[in-house]
Amino acid sequence: MTAAALALLLLLPAQEPPALEGCKRCDHRGVRDCERHPDLLRELDGTVILRDSLAARCPDCGGSLLVDCPKCDGGPESARREARRAELQAWLRIPHRVEQILGRPLHRIETPRFRLIVDVESLRAGRRKVEGPLFACVLARDLEATAQRLDADFGFAPEDYRSPMRMYFWGRREDHALVMEKFLFSSKTGDFKFLGKDPLFSVWTADPTFGNEAGAIHSLAVHNAPHMLISNAVFEQWFGDMGAGWLDAGPAHYYEELLFGRSVNYCVDETYEIPNWKDGIWRAALRRRLEREDAALLPALLRKQTGELRDDEHALCWSLFDWLAHEHPEVLRPFVEGAKRRKPARELFREGLGLDVAGAEEAWRAWVAESYPRKEPRRRSFGPPVPWD
Repeated sequence: MTAAALALLLLLPAQEPPALEGCKRCDHRGVRDCERHPDLLRELDGTVILRDSLAARCPDCGGSLLVDCPKCDGGPESARREARRAELQAWLRIPHRVEQILGRPLHRIETPRFRLIVDVESLRAGRRKVEGPLFACVLARDLEATAQRLDADFGFAPEDYRSPMRMYFWGRREDHALVMEKFLFSSKTGDFKFLGKDPLFSVWTADPTFGNEAGAIHSLAVHNAPHMLISNAVFEQWFGDMGAGWLDAGPAHYYEELLFGRSVNYCVDETYEIPNWKDGIWRAALRRRLEREDAALLPALLRKQTGELRDDEHALCWSLFDWLAHEHPEVLRPFVEGAKRRKPARELFREGLGLDVAGAEEAWRAWVAESYPRKEPRRRSFGPPVPWD
C-alpha cells in the first residue's frame, strides 16, 4: 500500500460495529421479559414505580425486568437493560435506615410522591391469597393516582411538597413495633402516623382491626395518603388539631370514596368501638338527614379537631368537601393555606366564597338536595379493579 493510500485510509471515519437486531424469538428486541415479576410491575416501571428493591435483587434481571435473549447476541433494547440494571444496583448500595435497624433487606418501592415498604409475604382477599409483591404494585398505582387527583383538585405541584410520604406495611408485629418505637415514638399495634414534616405512616397488617385483608389495607392506605399530602404541601403543618378537622378528615374520606365507592376508615382518638356510619355509603343517608334536621350543623362542626369528630360528623366533613371540590375547587388551596395559618373557617368562607357560615351551610344543603339521591343504587362490588379479583 502506498503512503498516499495509507494516509487516505487513516482519514476515513472508523467503521461502527453493525447495530444489534435481535431475532424472531425475541421479536427483534434482543431481550425477553423476566418472568419472576408481576405483569403490573412492568406496566408501572419507570413512570409510577421508579425503583423496586425486590426487583433490583432479582438474580436474573437485576431490576431491569429484562433478560438477555438466549437465541441471539442482543438487540435494540439490550443497552437499556444494562443501563437500568446499573442504575438500580447503585441505588441498592445506598444504606437505608429502616433496613439497618431491622438488620435485613426489605421490599422498598419509590414512586414520585411515596416511599413504600411492603414487608408482607401475602394477604387475604376472601378465600384468595394475594402475594405481597403484587399487592405492593397495586398500592403504588393507587396511591400515585390519588396524589395526582388531589394535586389537580388543589392546584399543588411537585415542588409544593417538602418531602416524600413514607408508608410502611408490616406482616410481622415485632417489626411494626420496632418502627413505632424508633420513628413514631408510640407503642400502638394497629396503624399510626406523623403528619406535617416528613410524614410517616406504619401499620401491622394482621392487627385484628384489619385481619390481613388486602381490601382493608388497600383502602386504609388510600385514606391516609391525603392526610399526609395535605399536611406536607405548601408548608409543613398539620391543622387537624388546630380546629380545622373538617378540612383534614373531609379530603381523606373524599379520595377514599372516590376510589372505592365507600369510606370506612376513620382517624379518631382512642376508642373501644370501630366507627362505621351507614357502612361508609353516605349520599342518600345525608340527604335524608339534612331534609329531616333544620338545626345548623356547621357552626359546631367547623371548630372541631379531627380526633373530636363523631362518625356521623366524618360523613358531614366528607359532604362539605364534596360540595367544595365540585362547585368551588378554586378555594381548596387557599383554604389549606389559611388553615395552616390558623385562620378560622368563618374567615376562609368569607374570603373565598363571600359567604358567612350560615350562607355556606345554606348553599351546601341546597347542593346536597340537588346532587344526592334519595336512595342508594344497588352495587355488586366496591373498589377499583385489582388483579386478584
